[in-house]
Amino acid sequence: MKSICTWIASFLFVATFAQTDLTLQSNETLQLNYPYYENLAITIKNYEQVELIISVVNTVSGEQISGFGLAPKGKVTVNVPELCLMQITNPNERKAKIFIDPKSAPIKQPDPEDIFVSFTLRNETSNSIPLLIPGVMNPNLSPYSNSGVRLKIGQEINFRQGLKTHNLIIIDNTIKSGDTLNIGAILQERKSTLEIE
Repeated sequence: MKSICTWIASFLFVATFAQTDLTLQSNETLQLNYPYYENLAITIKNYEQVELIISVVNTVSGEQISGFGLAPKGKVTVNVPELCLMQITNPNERKAKIFIDPKSAPIKQPDPEDIFVSFTLRNETSNSIPLLIPGVMNPNLSPYSNSGVRLKIGQEINFRQGLKTHNLIIIDNTIKSGDTLNIGAILQERKSTLEIE
């Protein structure tokens, strides 16, 4: 049975408590909430050779806003919107040690020329799919998972094959808000055009 360890109270009482190492037991989920941080961004580093599951959940509705797999030895910074918290799940049979660093990220003034689109990356396959989104994050899409993203028109999504990085897609106006992209099928088609097995 999955146990849920909620750290909200600790962080509420210790406002200066920031960078720290934490240990997740097997099949344990940590919920992290820092209500006094404006424009919260949490950096997570995975010290272990196991994949962890990262998700952002709305504290009012309980709805998962986004989610992805954090690769072994991976590091990512995730923006946590207002009225949301972050969940880190260790679905493995061994303990996992992580580093977390919450910060108030500087609010970037939007360029009036920038156009963003919100959509879903779906991994409809039984294999993890690691992606590279330059300047945003490097998500590892878990099997049969969905990850909500909001990306700028012109943003690249890449993948790595061996030591080489290849472009998977470039966000353009053919992708509409609310769309779902089946990344497994797109990746397979892209590899075939590049003649990659």
